[in-house]
Amino acid sequence: MISSVANWLSCGSSVVDKWIFGEGEDEDTTSSSGESNSDYNSEEEEEEEEEEKQQDEDSSSEEGEINEKKKSSSSSSSNLISNNNNRINKDNDNDGGLVYAWGYNYFGQCGDKTNQTIKVPTSILFPTIDNKIIIKQIACGDSHSLAIAEQPYGVYSWGVNRWGQLGHGDQLNRNQPTLLSNIGSGSGSGNSISFSMVACGSQHSMIVSNYGELYTFGCGTTGRLGHGDEQPKFKPTPVSSLVGKSIVSVAAGVMHSSCVDSNGKIYSWGWNRYGQLGNGSVKSQTLPTPPKFQNPKLSDIQQQQQQHHLMKLNFIKVVCGKNHTLALSSSGEVVGFGFNACGQLGNGNHMDQLYPVKIEFNEHVIDIASGYYHSLCLTDNGEAYSWGYMSDGSLGLGEVYTHQTKPKLIPLVHIRHCFTDSNDAFNEIYGRQDENTTQETIDQHKLYLSKKYSVGDTVDMISAGAWNSAIITSSGKLFCFGFGDTYRNGNQSEFDQDMPIIVEPTKWGLERPFNIKEDTDIPLNCIIEQEKERRLLKLRKKQLKEQKEKERKDKEEINLTTSNFENNLIINEEIQNNNNSNNNNIDSTNLNNINNINNNINNNNESPNIITNKINLNNIKVYSRVTNISLGGAHVIITVKNKLKK
Repeated sequence: MISSVANWLSCGSSVVDKWIFGEGEDEDTTSSSGESNSDYNSEEEEEEEEEEKQQDEDSSSEEGEINEKKKSSSSSSSNLISNNNNRINKDNDNDGGLVYAWGYNYFGQCGDKTNQTIKVPTSILFPTIDNKIIIKQIACGDSHSLAIAEQPYGVYSWGVNRWGQLGHGDQLNRNQPTLLSNIGSGSGSGNSISFSMVACGSQHSMIVSNYGELYTFGCGTTGRLGHGDEQPKFKPTPVSSLVGKSIVSVAAGVMHSSCVDSNGKIYSWGWNRYGQLGNGSVKSQTLPTPPKFQNPKLSDIQQQQQQHHLMKLNFIKVVCGKNHTLALSSSGEVVGFGFNACGQLGNGNHMDQLYPVKIEFNEHVIDIASGYYHSLCLTDNGEAYSWGYMSDGSLGLGEVYTHQTKPKLIPLVHIRHCFTDSNDAFNEIYGRQDENTTQETIDQHKLYLSKKYSVGDTVDMISAGAWNSAIITSSGKLFCFGFGDTYRNGNQSEFDQDMPIIVEPTKWGLERPFNIKEDTDIPLNCIIEQEKERRLLKLRKKQLKEQKEKERKDKEEINLTTSNFENNLIINEEIQNNNNSNNNNIDSTNLNNINNINNNINNNNESPNIITNKINLNNIKVYSRVTNISLGGAHVIITVKNKLKK
């Protein structure tokens, strides 16, 4: 086992190559951490493995071009979910807003009908009147997405639907948000139950009603739906064994699921090859099962005290990685169980854990998130920590050369070598310098970092996807880092980012001025819709440009008229003088009128018509902040909330 761990840490073996690309781990008879599984591979589990192999082969053939890159490899082996949908909200006013997406979009998981990769954050259009909708919860899976709308209420899903993970009762993919209907009702087009939480696994989905009732749907292989069998469900179906328990947190891994009830108890089910269910075994479970705590040695008093303490913890949140699980207690402590080859459990070693183990951490944790093989936590003082898989930059720690087995502080902003600077609000910052650095590589690697970084800005939210991570600061800024393929970091680059990089600095977390006509026919509420906001600003700029051009032309016309008038006046005077040399009786009144006209022209640069058409403008600022984020296998979805300020 020591040699296997050494191979993991050096990232030089063929085992690691397969593991990095999401291949072979769940099908081998040997754990990637070096632990043999031959002792517990029963006939039933062998059948499960064969079925999963066939599923992955079918999925690979369906996805075609995805297999060219790591993003597609991890997709075909079922990419992760965002585990941050049930985050602990400190301020409800920050929740809800408009929805943007970017990244891999082959199945329409970004809600864009083109089915092409989205390079920059693009708004998702929901099928409502005037697209006026407020989204409260979002979740990204491998290649599908879910959202809960508050105004008007509804649950929407889109993306791949081969296993019914969209919940529409069929297997048709959707490339735009589609409203779920008949949830909890026998007939009709509406829903008799409202929902408050959503979570997406690689090929299955979970939603929780306002009453705490859990519904699951999609692929049922390995029992990940919790219905006591492995059959797929094409519509949301309540988990009967949890009826009567109010669910307060829910999470979906690649092939396992977990939840927490209002009594602080954890329940897990599905694939359990590495102990990710925490019940002391490695056998898959088709029904929700509580974790078990390891019996300490009678001679070890300290271990007895630790286990007794763990058994008394009241849990409030759970998150799932690919094959590991983390749970957060109300006292700010974190426990983990399952696959641990990269140290993603944070307990200081690389051994898989069949029972819950506590992460030794001196900070009070208020939120947790998990990627495939890495984990994050957020403390009550606004600091983010990460641990686990070192490659691709998903830890946000800069250059690290070994997997991190204990939590490490994520510096919010890294600045290495700055080759150029500007006086703008956001500078162009260029990455590290070495012997291969050229002007071309400088341009390719340039990053955008905030020059005016808010004093006292802290982390408000964390999120993790398959191979990347994100944080939202207290000022509403969004930072992404990790694997960059398919532009998932939101910085218009496919390069990996090993440090937090701000997303679209001119769009979020800033106050922007808008000149709005006082008596405009366009209602002010259009400003809070990003697309209309952009079009409105463009329209105003066009109007002002046209106005200035009209003023210029009118002024030239007036000057030309004045010049002709003066020339004619001089000619007439000469004729008059020649014809009436002895007549000096000139109408002084007419001359005074002419002089008055000339004086008016000289003293006014604008025509009288233009002056009367001047527009009175109010200066209005729109403050935008990112309020929620979900990272999937290779795509990202966020919500943005805007506020108007005069």
